[in-house]
Amino acid sequence: MNAFSPYILLEDSPSKIYLKETNFRRNLHLFVLRFFPVVFLSAGIFLVLASSPAIPQWPNVIIIVALIVATFFIFSRKLVTEVLITKMGIDITYNYFFSSRKESYPIAFIDRITYRRRGGRAPGIFYSAVIKGSNKKERLLRIPTSYMNEEKKTIIKNKLETLTGLKVVNTRTIMF
Repeated sequence: MNAFSPYILLEDSPSKIYLKETNFRRNLHLFVLRFFPVVFLSAGIFLVLASSPAIPQWPNVIIIVALIVATFFIFSRKLVTEVLITKMGIDITYNYFFSSRKESYPIAFIDRITYRRRGGRAPGIFYSAVIKGSNKKERLLRIPTSYMNEEKKTIIKNKLETLTGLKVVNTRTIMF
């Protein structure tokens, strides 16, 4: 049983866990977070340009600026595509708009691993590595609720604690 499902478990050994996001999920994220905002921005600009001349221009300018800012923030979001967890550190491959980047975090620089369960529009369990000193969280895994149960959550927690030697703690549960 792959406790990390929907991720593809490429290697699961006592010294290494190597996970990769499925092509379907990767393409879905790219569509929703890269293609859809461009369509949304284009439709918004078209509606503003096609609006009645009787409407003042300042609301149109505010709408266009808000759409551009929202699109920029959506484009700047990084997506986790691969995670390699070893006894020495955690390597995360991020997909940005035009490129991919691999970041390495030695275990000595990680304080703990946290997870939280969230309900609402994007329910799931989110695992993050908390960096020492800065309390910055780097997302490791996002597992939808439909793939998760208590048994899998316990298996993931035990594997991460055994492999890294770090404490895995539940930060909170958010339900909407």
